[in-house]
Amino acid sequence: AINCSHLGCSIALNADAKTFDCPCHGSRFHLDGTVLHGPAADPLSHLTWAHGNDPNTIEVDGLILGF
Repeated sequence: AINCSHLGCSIALNADAKTFDCPCHGSRFHLDGTVLHGPAADPLSHLTWAHGNDPNTIEVDGLILGF
């Protein structure tokens, strides 16, 4: 699950608007995790990754915390 950087509620993909939306307090995030509008002030946490040697795998490089 992806959690909102405001108070940790689970967020959901809004496919029509192409955003991630938090149902708890109304924060909305762009697909890259940056804040579209708050109350969240910090971006979403996310993984950095690269394709692995096998086309069906990825390699996780690190975790970038949004807060």
